[in-house]
Amino acid sequence: MQEALLRSCCLDIAYQSQSETTPRLRRVEPWGLATGPLAYLVAKPVGEARTLRNYRVDRIAQAALSSQPAVVPEDWDLDRWMTDSIGVFHGDAHDIVLRVRPSAVERALRWRFHSRQLIERDGDELVVRFRAGGLRELAEHLFTWGDGIRIEAPAALQATMRERIALAASAL
Repeated sequence: MQEALLRSCCLDIAYQSQSETTPRLRRVEPWGLATGPLAYLVAKPVGEARTLRNYRVDRIAQAALSSQPAVVPEDWDLDRWMTDSIGVFHGDAHDIVLRVRPSAVERALRWRFHSRQLIERDGDELVVRFRAGGLRELAEHLFTWGDGIRIEAPAALQATMRERIALAASAL
């Protein structure tokens, strides 16, 4: 993967998505590697109109360099792209507003939800604001805060949290 990035060439990967039972061969243009709890290849599928996608490195069974050049825009900046994400997940950007309850204020003051977050005090609570995509990952992270945080906006994040709660409840 690193060699494909350095040479600006496409990569043929055998990738098994979460919904597939066996790896499927795909040709991608690698644009970067993103790390977090897991490592991801940020790449654009060749021949598809879709935009960049994250491929979990641990789900890539094989990778081989292709002779086809990868066309990565000169102004591409992985750090800038990641700024609009929650973790490594990129999606349509939303204006996020989280209200931190008094029991979690101390922890929230030590936590960075997003690189461009704004924090304001509201009585004995905090209001955290930022703009980002990746609502599913944010909703899953907010589980770790228990009742310490209330989602004020957007409605799409509230809906995502309800879906994740229902899914978790179905496991009981």
